[in-house]
Formats: sequence, C-alpha cells, structure tokens
Amino acid sequence: MPNSARPSNCHRIPNESATTKFSFALEPGSTLFCSVPVAPLRSEPQHRSEQVSQILWGEELTLLDQLPSWLHVRSCIDGYTGWISQRQCLLHTDPLPTDGPRVCSDWALVQTPSMGPLRCLSMGSVLRPFLGSADDCLVRGASSWTVDEKPDPRTVLERGMAWLGTPYLWGGRSRFGVDCSGLVQVLWGSVGVALPRDASVQYSIAPFCYELEDPKAWQAGHLAFFSENSDRITHVGLLTGDGRILHASGEVRLDPVNHEGIQPMDSRPTHPHRLVGIASFYTPSPHLAF
Repeated sequence: MPNSARPSNCHRIPNESATTKFSFALEPGSTLFCSVPVAPLRSEPQHRSEQVSQILWGEELTLLDQLPSWLHVRSCIDGYTGWISQRQCLLHTDPLPTDGPRVCSDWALVQTPSMGPLRCLSMGSVLRPFLGSADDCLVRGASSWTVDEKPDPRTVLERGMAWLGTPYLWGGRSRFGVDCSGLVQVLWGSVGVALPRDASVQYSIAPFCYELEDPKAWQAGHLAFFSENSDRITHVGLLTGDGRILHASGEVRLDPVNHEGIQPMDSRPTHPHRLVGIASFYTPSPHLAF
C-alpha cells in the first residue's frame, strides 16, 4: 500500500536508511503483523539460516529483540520464536478489539485498496483492514469469522484434499510449500482447533490418544504420528478413514497406512514411517478461529 494510503497508526518497520522518516522506537513487547503473504521465520538473523517456520499475512507477532534489519519475534499463533526481516512486518500502535477474518480456502486472491496489487494468500492468513485487506477486497477464495463448536473432520479433509501436490518445504505452513506438522496445524486451524507447531509436541499434549488396536482410532480426521528409527516423533499425517493418510512427504500426497506404518503407493524413495500413535484434537480455540 502507498504510504499516503496507510493509516497514521500503522507504520512499516524502519530500516537504517529510514530512521529519520519514522520517529517512533521499537520496544520489546511491541505488537507486529506480517505484511507479506509468507515470511520465513529463521533460526538466526541472516537470510541463509534455517527456516524454522513461516508467518502468514496478517498474523500477529510479539517483539523480543532486534538487530539491524532483523527482529526476534514470538508468533502469537503457536508461540514459535525466530528471526524475521523487518521489511516483512508492520507495527500497529492501536490495540485491536477483535481478530480479523481468516482465509479458510486453500488460497485466496486479495486486492489492496486504490487499485493496488493482487496478493495470493494461503489458508490461515488474517485479513486486517490496516494491511489493506478486508472481505470486500477478496477477489477469489473464502474467509470466515466462524468458530465451529463441533469441528467437523469432513471439512478438514475436504480442505486438505485441495493441498494435494503442494511441495514439501521444511518449516513451511503455506500452500506454496508445507511440512508435515505445518499441514495438519493449518488444516485443523481452519475449523478453529489450535495445534502446536511441531509433531512431537502435538502428540505429547493431544487430549485424546488411542490404542492402535482400537477401531475408533482410525476415524477420519485423527492424526497419526510416526518415527523413523526411534520413538522420537518425526512425522504426522491426517487419517482419511478409509485406510489412507494425507501427509507431506516430498509433496502433499495420499498413501495407504496400517498398524506398521505408511506404505507408499509408488517407488519414490521416502523415509521409513513407523506408526507410534494416533491422537485427536477437538478443543476449539477462538484465537485460531477462521
């Protein structure tokens, strides 16, 4: 959005060449918002460092520390911490009374005001007026404020099928590239169920866990957790209820699954996925409601 169209209480984070243009100071605890469709959250304050997660358009961040050109932040979605480029954030100085509507289709096109650019946003992006996006600017896709009191696994699976073919990306949380735990986090988040970021933590705090021999364990929408060569959880996917699993391995794909693990349908190399446990989350979270 052009500076002339940006509300006075919404500022781009200043860089070294713009410190005279912006007279406000950033302090730990400041509230920031992602201002690009997808921003990498990195382990170190440099572009070549590991991407540990991603921040989506409009998601809220809390500032922890800063260096020239880099901000150390905590995601208000899942508590993940890392470094983000200051060019990919906005500082909003007014308190927000409510959260904004969230994209609940796999992707959406949003146009900023004044004939601005079209932006392709992924599921989970938050439409905030001060970022130049609101429901009346939604060109393609769907958004919602709704919290589902009884989240429907059929909705989760229907939305998940639209992700088939999405490339695997370490730390990814978007339709442009996603990892296994990011996939299930965003899909269940689309119906208001808050999941942690990492598969191992998802399993450790799941409110409902099942014995593998229990027929109820294999219901559609339940999460199946896997390890490679130990008991450490390294993979997660979404059971479809018909003997298959939707998961991100090379790409988002469907494969047969049984008590032993995932049985790839083709000869492409894949990591061994030994089934460790099955769990489910059915606790709605207003903060993550779409």
